[in-house]
Amino acid sequence: MPPNELCNAYDAAASNSNACKPIHKPPEPETCTEQQLTKELHIAPMLNYSTREFRQLLRILSKRAVVWTEMVVDDTIRHCKPSNLDEFLGYDAEQHPIICQIGGNSPAACGDATGVVLDTY
Repeated sequence: MPPNELCNAYDAAASNSNACKPIHKPPEPETCTEQQLTKELHIAPMLNYSTREFRQLLRILSKRAVVWTEMVVDDTIRHCKPSNLDEFLGYDAEQHPIICQIGGNSPAACGDATGVVLDTY
């Protein structure tokens, strides 16, 4: 006889005894918690794939996903003419939310590049 049936039979015979109560409570059916509903899907940048067109495709597939640009070197942003930045950072309004990823080894240079991006976009 399986253990649960044995416990049920024992409980029926000796209803005052707590000796054979199940130790583990069966799991409750899962419901979506607020934390589960606020989780975000981030689409990681991929070199030569995270183009404007690819990000647009991802946006069509999911309105909730957060897309990232490819990593752009801070010096590229700082020394590039603002009109040429679209080659590296261009996006369409429908792609929001989007994150610009800036790479570099100098916090000051990365900060300057961030300022350029904020001023331009």
